[in-house]
Amino acid sequence: MAEKISRVLVVLANQFIETDQRNNLINDLCKTFSESVQSYDSEVDLIDLYKDIEFDPIRESDRRDTKIIEYQIRIKKAQVIVFFYQTVWLSPPAILKGFIDKVFVSGFAYKNYNGLPQGLLDTKQVIVVATCEKPNWQVNYIYGNIFSNFWKKIFLDYCGVSQSNLYLLGNYRSASNQVLDKWNQKMKDIAAKLTTTQSFLDFF
Repeated sequence: MAEKISRVLVVLANQFIETDQRNNLINDLCKTFSESVQSYDSEVDLIDLYKDIEFDPIRESDRRDTKIIEYQIRIKKAQVIVFFYQTVWLSPPAILKGFIDKVFVSGFAYKNYNGLPQGLLDTKQVIVVATCEKPNWQVNYIYGNIFSNFWKKIFLDYCGVSQSNLYLLGNYRSASNQVLDKWNQKMKDIAAKLTTTQSFLDFF
């Protein structure tokens, strides 16, 4: 029986929160998930990238950048990392991509061994929740499943993360209230399953 998850790092990236209620959906799902995790006496560490004015996703930084070091320490402390974002051009928003580029660097997330990458985050579990205006079938079949390819094949595999689950919530603008309720319940279910003492992979 696996150890109970005690600390979850949540990374939220949504630049459209002020425009309309549906654009606020990913924030609502993030809140539902976080509150559910906390209800099981597990700690949630939230990074809201658009509210963290100290983080610059563009300016060149070095390994002594205190904000980058802070993020890396918070990642090391967490057992699970959960990304919440609204897709932009079917990809993560620029600020989240900047977060990945600057934080998950060589020596922290991976290293090169005999010319091949070796992931260093193999003890981490990752969940990705993203809203998308296009339906899932278009993302999967017309656009070559770019959501899964980026997260699993390009990013997580490179960092050595083998325990991951991806949730793309397509057609979010036209989703019915029944579908929205289902998505919120899904966040609660994921939180409940994470915070039990059973294996993370037993539930998916």
